Amino acid sequence: MLIPTSIFASLAGSTIVFPAWLSMLSKIMTIGGMVGILLMAGRRAKNPVKRLLLGAYSLYDTTSWLSDLLSYSRLLALGLATGVIAQVINTMAAMMGKSIVGVIFFIVVFLIGHTFNMAINLLGAYVHTNRLQFVEFFGKFYEGGGREFKPFKADTKYVKSKGELIMTLGTFFDNLGLFYALLGAALAVLMAGAGSAIGVGIAGQAASGVMTEDPSKFAKVLIMQLLPGTQGLYGLLIGFITLSKIGIIGSGAVAVTSSQGLQILAACLPMAIVGLISGKYQGKTSAASIGIVAKKT
Repeated sequence: MLIPTSIFASLAGSTIVFPAWLSMLSKIMTIGGMVGILLMAGRRAKNPVKRLLLGAYSLYDTTSWLSDLLSYSRLLALGLATGVIAQVINTMAAMMGKSIVGVIFFIVVFLIGHTFNMAINLLGAYVHTNRLQFVEFFGKFYEGGGREFKPFKADTKYVKSKGELIMTLGTFFDNLGLFYALLGAALAVLMAGAGSAIGVGIAGQAASGVMTEDPSKFAKVLIMQLLPGTQGLYGLLIGFITLSKIGIIGSGAVAVTSSQGLQILAACLPMAIVGLISGKYQGKTSAASIGIVAKKT
């Protein structure tokens, strides 16, 4: 029933037409399956009303499979976004013409731009595929068992000596530089992610309006809806670089002085602030672009 729709036609780039008898057969099988789920999913309940309600809930739960399909299509959108960014880089690199300066400019922009684009999107592909694997896929089949691991430790719930409190405060001030560095990484990730969330929300509102009027534009508006999300990837990259710099990711935490921690914090703040503001305005720009797509026939 779903394959012949305009949404799937826009994704596939072609219209799929089935014979009338096959379409009718698919509808009969779909309705039969829905009736079976409605009547049999809650068969363990003795109350007939509760049985029907459980069946209706199970029938509604089948929509989660379509949402999972759309979640995996995000990888397709990331690939398309990578191609669009690469095309933009090629256009920028060719702006200086065919002179000697233009050739040098082209080589520099080409190498730096495509290296950065590949690095960002390789990181995005790693993060998104792991999220889909462990959050979306495992939730359907994996069931954890066993007991929670609780290592042996001293129970000091009602004991807190003055010496331990002084030692704790001293340890905190000794690691103040590490605290500043971690604060910078956290702000870069959180604020850039918040900007991406706001921008994607703004673009999503515009895209939902276009989809209501013309579902065939799904593939076109999907790319522009996801573009504001790149700010979150930049913030995540800065967070990973910072954690690698201070040794949290790698061989172990290294000694960071207070001045070094403040320098790292100051280096992370521009990404945090710009990511928050840029994500919002990228969302508005994507919304305007979606409006242009909606007006084009």
